[in-house]
Amino acid sequence: GNDSKRSDVFERAAEILGIAPSELQAAHDQAQREARDAEITQIVDTLLEREIIDQAEADSFNVWIASRPDSADGPLFDQLTSSITRSPRIGVPSLGIHRMPLPVDRDLDDRIAEILGIDPQELRDALADGRSQIERLDRIARIHAIVDQMLTDEKITVDEAAELHSWIDDIPEWLLNLDIPSRILPGLGSFGGELGSFGGLDWLKRIPFG
Repeated sequence: GNDSKRSDVFERAAEILGIAPSELQAAHDQAQREARDAEITQIVDTLLEREIIDQAEADSFNVWIASRPDSADGPLFDQLTSSITRSPRIGVPSLGIHRMPLPVDRDLDDRIAEILGIDPQELRDALADGRSQIERLDRIARIHAIVDQMLTDEKITVDEAAELHSWIDDIPEWLLNLDIPSRILPGLGSFGGELGSFGGLDWLKRIPFG
């Protein structure tokens, strides 16, 4: 596979350079990590500049990324930042958290609110907040499951796993749930945190940022 081929290339290149293959691999991983961090930081800066997020949200991201553990590898980091780069695609089975379907139209909202004796907008807000909270718990649980699997596969140590679990729990709320289209066009409502219909990061690039 590609990983095997890259390993062979690194071994040959390291031999030519007169260094250990592990040293070359470490340099590659560091450069890749720095490039990914620079890209995500630039995206956050653009979101702040265009007032899609505020300064407090940007600051919370900077604090969080500064505490990123060394064991937070590319794929795991990508999952945690997917709300601003692409649609989440977490490669582990669902943990069985059930979601109540949202009303499909305003007439149904109004009828449910009438039955409950509450304001329809209050109902819609509560349902939206409820779904957001459940989706957050679902996503966080699945990311924690990835860390547990990494530990089972002996890709990380027990201490590294504990550090990762703690760091994941500290992710800024806005970063986990950011729905860019709804912030730009609030009248259209939530898109469920998914940017896939808008081409992921390519959609963001098409926003008239100047």
